Amino acid sequence: MQRVSRRALLGAGAWLGSSHAFAGTPTVRLQLVTAKASPIRDLSFADLRQMYRGKRISIAGVKMIPFNHPPGTPDRIGFDRVVLGMGPEEVGRYWVDQKIRGGDAPPRTIDSVSLLLRVVAALPGAFAYVREGFGSPELKVVSLEGKLPGDAGYLLVL
Repeated sequence: MQRVSRRALLGAGAWLGSSHAFAGTPTVRLQLVTAKASPIRDLSFADLRQMYRGKRISIAGVKMIPFNHPPGTPDRIGFDRVVLGMGPEEVGRYWVDQKIRGGDAPPRTIDSVSLLLRVVAALPGAFAYVREGFGSPELKVVSLEGKLPGDAGYLLVL
């Protein structure tokens, strides 16, 4: 019987990508968060996609300011695949194309989740995605298409 090294298994997992889960791999749900005082309670998938494609969106009279995780992080890669329908290379090309054509600017990136949460809590209209369970008393979770993480049919599952 041939033994398979741990390195080979990890390489196979990387090759398969984030859309294939191995038995026992936990499911990651991303939740959408905004400041507690924000009037935003629910967001459509179309508005979420437009916001993260750099389009200016106002909801309930509030100009939305989306924030992103750094490129290459697992949550960012998963979010981009689910919401934008693009992998990391495609996202990079999309933003280069936007810049060349004088198009929309990308959402701002914040390197630290703790800083991201503080900015979203303090800045009116700020909006972000974080793993389910991350948050603070100054934030509220926004439903997506009327569903929250844990609900059947919730869309931000990686």
